[in-house]
Amino acid sequence: MCKAIDDMRTEARTEGKIEGILEMLSYLPGKIPENLKESISAERDDSILTKYLKLLATSSSAEEFVSRMA
Repeated sequence: MCKAIDDMRTEARTEGKIEGILEMLSYLPGKIPENLKESISAERDDSILTKYLKLLATSSSAEEFVSRMA
């Protein structure tokens, strides 16, 4: 049962990061491609989501964020 609880907590943290990323993206000037939103929503790798959060913190526009993602 502990494994199930750990899995639920991990999924909740992942969903929280995704929601935070999408929310922060909405505040950046510029157009956010719909496929980018879908890609971020489908991401489950915590290290990639953390990378996106760090990039968002230092990006001044949606275009800059997208160009730095690769």
